[in-house]
Amino acid sequence: MSHWKQLLRRFLPHAIAGLIILYSIAGGYIYINATQNNFSGTTWITNINMLGKILQYNMQDNVEPTDQRAVAISHQIDSHLKKHLHDPYVMMARDPKLFDNHAAEIGKYSQSIIIHHPRLSLLKLSHSSFHRLQHVIRNHASIAQAYLVIRYITCSKHRCLFIQ
Repeated sequence: MSHWKQLLRRFLPHAIAGLIILYSIAGGYIYINATQNNFSGTTWITNINMLGKILQYNMQDNVEPTDQRAVAISHQIDSHLKKHLHDPYVMMARDPKLFDNHAAEIGKYSQSIIIHHPRLSLLKLSHSSFHRLQHVIRNHASIAQAYLVIRYITCSKHRCLFIQ
């Protein structure tokens, strides 16, 4: 037990100093970004990706009817969907005003949908994750089967080309 205490005493100050340095760098970056670009964050791509999830789960119309800005954004997104534009990056190229100010309005819109409909969000997330897991299992099973077939073809009783 004393060995672990010695290791802890030896490495804990260095670990804490490293964390302080890393968080200071990240905090300084966010501060400079906020003062120079009027955006307090490290990236605004998450706002666009959240809209992508909203579109993937077909939840774009689940806005609060009292929030006029969210209803207006929902109508704009519906007009893009009627044109078969389901990719938020394509929407951004076609309608840049919708994504003004580092897509802050789109981020608020997406967050409000997720916050006001947590059960539906979790249900759709778990449903898509389950299907993705099934797809991965199927692909790995087919890879394993292909390996066995190749091994069967290339191996004979006396000599096998694979390393065993």
